[in-house]
Amino acid sequence: MPRPDQIECVINQLARGPALVRQLIYEMPSDLRKRRPEPGMWSAHEHAVHLPAIYPLINRDRKSVVQGKRVDLGGRR
Repeated sequence: MPRPDQIECVINQLARGPALVRQLIYEMPSDLRKRRPEPGMWSAHEHAVHLPAIYPLINRDRKSVVQGKRVDLGGRR
C-alpha cells in the first residue's frame, strides 16, 4: 500500500497535468500540432483534446485509490 506522502505526490502531479499539456501544446509550432508522427498514431492535438474527455474517469479512479478501493481499469491503459 502506498504511503500517504506518495499518494499526495501523485495527486499533485495529476492536478498539474492539464496546465502542462496546455503549455506544451501552445509552445509547439502550429503546423506540427495536427501532424501525425506515423499513420495510426495520434497527433499532439488529438492527445490534447482526448485528455479532457477522459479526465473525469481518471479523477474517479484516483479518488477510489485514495479511499483504498480496488480499481478495475477494464482494459484501459
